[in-house]
Amino acid sequence: MNSLFIDKVTNTVTYGNQKYRVQNDRGHLHIVVREDGQRKKITVKHKPEYQYNVFFHYYLEGFQETHPCKVQDWWLEMSHQKRYIPYLKFIAA
Repeated sequence: MNSLFIDKVTNTVTYGNQKYRVQNDRGHLHIVVREDGQRKKITVKHKPEYQYNVFFHYYLEGFQETHPCKVQDWWLEMSHQKRYIPYLKFIAA
C-alpha cells in the first residue's frame, strides 16, 4: 500500500509534479491519483513528531555509568520483560 507523509494539516499535497486535494473518508486521509489509466488511492499520513526519550539517551550516551539510577534501571527492565517486577525485589537482587 502506498503512503505519503506530510508535516502538517493541509488541504493539498504534491505527488509527482501535480497537486492533489486531500480527501477525508471517515477519518482515512487519501488522495486519488490516475496512473497508467488506473485510479489509485494513496494514503496520506502525518509524520510522527520527534519526542525526546530520556531512557534512550540515558543508556546510549553513557549516563547510566556516570549517574546511576536504580529507578530507571527498574523501569527499563520491566518494560523489556512486559511484566511487573516489585521494586524492592529488583533492588534486592
